[in-house]
Amino acid sequence: MDYFEVEIFGEEAIQKLIHGSSSMEEIPKIQNTLMGDPASEIGIVIQHGFVGTNIEMMYIANEIAKKGYRVCIPLLPGHGVNYQAMNDFSFEDWIAKTKEGIEVLRSEKKGRRIILGGHSIGGCISLLISTQDDGIEGVFTMATPTRYHYIIRKIGLMMYKFIPRLRIKYRPFIFYDKSFKKHPYVKFLNENYGSVNVHVLGQVLKLMDHVYESIDEVTVPVRIIVSPKDRTIPKKSAYRLYKNIKSTEKSLTYVYKAYHLITIDEDRDKVATSVIEFLANFN
Repeated sequence: MDYFEVEIFGEEAIQKLIHGSSSMEEIPKIQNTLMGDPASEIGIVIQHGFVGTNIEMMYIANEIAKKGYRVCIPLLPGHGVNYQAMNDFSFEDWIAKTKEGIEVLRSEKKGRRIILGGHSIGGCISLLISTQDDGIEGVFTMATPTRYHYIIRKIGLMMYKFIPRLRIKYRPFIFYDKSFKKHPYVKFLNENYGSVNVHVLGQVLKLMDHVYESIDEVTVPVRIIVSPKDRTIPKKSAYRLYKNIKSTEKSLTYVYKAYHLITIDEDRDKVATSVIEFLANFN
């Protein structure tokens, strides 16, 4: 359970993170990450999504940390290596890792208040944990899916049962900001996660089913951030989340210059602004 401290980025480091560099060595390492003030009364766990890593969360985490919060980004089991490494883990392992991040922040400072955030299935995990842990005070989701259509789920789960090792193409790495095509991190994703086994897609479907079944138990304040141009998650995901959660304090933010990876795409600053506005409610 090693978590590595990362200093708040200056402008030069941000430029390398977002606009790329000559190699992966010039951007932050793929690892469990801590940022911000260790004495902060509020801790934020930000969970990356499927086949993602902490790199995709670093810009948002950095903006949050600059406001004085303590931020933790757990690296989900099997992620940050290649598609084969994911086959040894289940969605329960992913949930456990996010819970580990929560405990890291709590053990660091007694009485620390905890808010969860997540991108894609990281948002699913955050919503689910909020129904299990009374100490979670709020959740923000970014490009988070709801359940797929019954037919898609049925076919997917049948494939998971009978042909779990089948490899299928997986290409969610498209950007409104076309400069990302040459980014070394995007190259890393395309080389190592251009296809995935049905087994891990089945884990995603099972996780989404669990969230769907408990979504009406979500009562903490929630901020939902999404792009209408997102081609990866089911259509109307944000609307369905907004409609079905029972929180009395809930809000929906749309960004338009982004696809699925809204945390680093062109409208990343608007995503960060929305998250920071949401967090200000807890100060």
